[in-house]
Amino acid sequence: MNDVIFKNILVINGEGEIVGSRDIAIREGVISKISSKDLGTYAKEVIDGKQLILMPGFINAHAHAEMVYFRGMLEDMTIQDWFNKGIWVVEGGLTEDDVYWAAILAIYEMIDAGITTFADHYFFMDKVAEAVELTGIRANLSWAFFGSGEGWEEKLDKALSFTQVWHNRNRRITTSLGPHAPYTCPPDLLKEVAGIAKEEKWKIHIHAAETKEQTEESLNRYGKTPIEILEETGILESHTIIAHALGVTDRDIDILSKHRVGISYVPKTYMKLSMGAGRVLELMEHNVPVGFGTDGQGSSNTLNIWEQMKLGALLLKFHYKDPTKFKINEIIRMGTKSAAEVLGLKDIGDIKEGYKADLITISFASPYLLPDADPRAHIIYSLQNINIRDVMVDGKFVKRNGILVGFDFDNVKREVEKRKKRLFSQEGQKLLQYYPA
Repeated sequence: MNDVIFKNILVINGEGEIVGSRDIAIREGVISKISSKDLGTYAKEVIDGKQLILMPGFINAHAHAEMVYFRGMLEDMTIQDWFNKGIWVVEGGLTEDDVYWAAILAIYEMIDAGITTFADHYFFMDKVAEAVELTGIRANLSWAFFGSGEGWEEKLDKALSFTQVWHNRNRRITTSLGPHAPYTCPPDLLKEVAGIAKEEKWKIHIHAAETKEQTEESLNRYGKTPIEILEETGILESHTIIAHALGVTDRDIDILSKHRVGISYVPKTYMKLSMGAGRVLELMEHNVPVGFGTDGQGSSNTLNIWEQMKLGALLLKFHYKDPTKFKINEIIRMGTKSAAEVLGLKDIGDIKEGYKADLITISFASPYLLPDADPRAHIIYSLQNINIRDVMVDGKFVKRNGILVGFDFDNVKREVEKRKKRLFSQEGQKLLQYYPA
C-alpha cells in the first residue's frame, strides 16, 4: 500500500518545467509512481490536488542557521564591522545548548518556508544533528573550524570526530568537513583537510573569494587567488561546496568548472553588505552548478529560499542589464535541482520516480496570486509562507495544512529569548577571528 497519493495535482519539476496534472504515489519515503492516469485511492492518505501545485522542496545550499540570535541586531554596518565588532565577538560566548535551541527555531522557520534540505556551516554540529533528527528535515552538516585562534586544534578535532560519527548515521543527515576559508585556514591546514577528505570520501564546505577585495588581498599575501589556493592544496579534489565566490577571476572559473565545484549564492546578504553581484552567468556558462542559499539571519534576517530566488532574479537582471536573463525556470532550478547538485545529492531536488519524497504543495488561494498566470512567476515574485500548505521530507509531513508539525512555539521562544539576552550582555569576549579590512 502507498503511504500517500496526490490526486490530479499540477506538477512543476526541478528543471522549472510545468509538467501538467499528475497522480503521484509516495511509498517508504520515495516517489514510487508518477502517472497522467488515475492511480486509484489505495493509500493510507489521499490528497485532492485541485487548486494545488506540487514541486520539489526548496534546498538551502548554504546557511549558518544558528545565527538566529543576530537577527535584527547588526544592521547598517560595513562587512568588516559586521564581523569584527559583531559576529565574531558574540559567537565566542555560544554554548552547545545555545546552538541547539537556535537550530530548533531555524529549522522550523525553514520548514515553514518550504525548505526540505539545508547545508549548515557552524559550530556544535552534534547539537544541530540532534535538532535535525527531532524536526524531520534533511541536512548536510559541517562543523566550522579555523586554523588559528585560541583552542583551534581542539576544535578541529571535534569537527573531525563529528564528521566521522555522523557520516551516514541517519538517512536524512550527510556531513562535510567545514574549514572556514582560505584567509582563516593556512595552506598547510587546507592540505591536511584535503587529504582527510579524499581518504574518507567526505565532502568539503568552505567560504572562498567572497568579494573582489578578498581575492585582491589573497593575491597580495600569497600571489594566488583563494580558488587557486584551494586547487593547489587539494581541496577541490573532493566534492566541494563553495559559499559566495563573488570575487572569482576568469582562471578561477575554469578551475571551478574543471573540478565541478558547487557554488552557493546568497543575494540578500550581498545587497545588504554591499558585496557585489558576482559572476553567476559566467559560472553557469561554464557548467558550474549554482544554487541559492540563505547565509545566516545576521545578514539575511530570514531563512527563506523563495525570497532569495526573487531577490536573486532581480539583482542579476539588474547587474547584467538584461531582463531576458535568468528566466523563471532557471531561477526555480537554482532553488531546487541545481542546489541539490551543489550539495552533491543526486536523489532530491526533482519530481522523478525513485527520488526521495521531499516535496511541497502550494495553494494559490490568495489575492496576490490571482488571476491565473504562469505559476512559476507567482512562486518567484509573489509567494508568501502562508501559501506553502504542506511540506514533506522523506515521505513524512513536517508541515500539514499550513501547520508546523511538533513545533512548541512558546517553549522555543522562551529558550531563544533568554539566551540571546545573555549573549549580548556579556562583556570582555574575545574576537574569534579577524576579517581583513
